[in-house]
Amino acid sequence: MKTAPATSPRRQESPRTPVLWLITALVLLLPCGARADGTQLTFDPAWDRTPAWSPDGNQIAFASDRSGNWDVWVIPATGGVATQITFDPTDDGAPCWSPDGAQIAISSERSGNSDIWAVPATGGAATQITIHPGIDRDPDWSPDGNQVAFASDRSGNFNIWVIPDFGYYDAVETFVNGRNVALVWVLQAITELTLFKAAVVLGLAILLFYRREVAEVSI
Repeated sequence: MKTAPATSPRRQESPRTPVLWLITALVLLLPCGARADGTQLTFDPAWDRTPAWSPDGNQIAFASDRSGNWDVWVIPATGGVATQITFDPTDDGAPCWSPDGAQIAISSERSGNSDIWAVPATGGAATQITIHPGIDRDPDWSPDGNQVAFASDRSGNFNIWVIPDFGYYDAVETFVNGRNVALVWVLQAITELTLFKAAVVLGLAILLFYRREVAEVSI
């Protein structure tokens, strides 16, 4: 009597194999497809570039030439109507938000060459941060909001520079060999404080000497 041939384990699992392949394809391909699609936020026929997220993630600043030259604009992170922040006839670009979201640092040519400026995030008068005949551009705020890093060719080729306190001190170049920029700022502050104290002491000495001379003459 002939017995029916036994079914191999491979043939028993074959009906489930296509399902496993389908699940694997969905897991591997769907996330990649979602990342590649993206969401378009601006639709102006002009060029929009160099986007920068606000600290709270609710807005995006960007440079656009939709006004006839490059200016800085802000748009909600979910899309909508963009608001123009800078209106200078020269080019403004490379926006970067301050950590508190109150200001936006920009590269601007309004001083005659490219310098770093700061403008209120809601628009208004801009404040010049760097003043140098070289090209300063691409600013970036420090996390504590007290310093601004930027690229500059003031040393002969483009290097990274840092300026603290919004232009109160001269910019200090940060070299790859690990120069201690913070130490330089501390020494500058100590020097200025020492000079201030010396000026106060000298002023008091002059005042006391003058009063003594006046007193002797009156006698």
